[in-house]
Amino acid sequence: MKDICIREEYTNKQGETNVSWNKIGILISANGKDYVKLYHIPNTLCSVFEQKKKEEKSVFEQKKKEEKQEYIDVDNAPF
Repeated sequence: MKDICIREEYTNKQGETNVSWNKIGILISANGKDYVKLYHIPNTLCSVFEQKKKEEKSVFEQKKKEEKQEYIDVDNAPF
């Protein structure tokens, strides 16, 4: 188990810059898989995956990308 922290710089009363590490969650490794538990999202365990290369992306992701590229020609729309 590992802590997930964010770094926050602050200036103390003497004008010195210091760093505070605020714990926002944990990384859990179990059965060969990684999970993230973020404290500000209760009752949710996030799964962690390796990023896929572009040619390995799913059919759903490819179709989604194609749909984004389509556009409507508003000048020739029938309304």
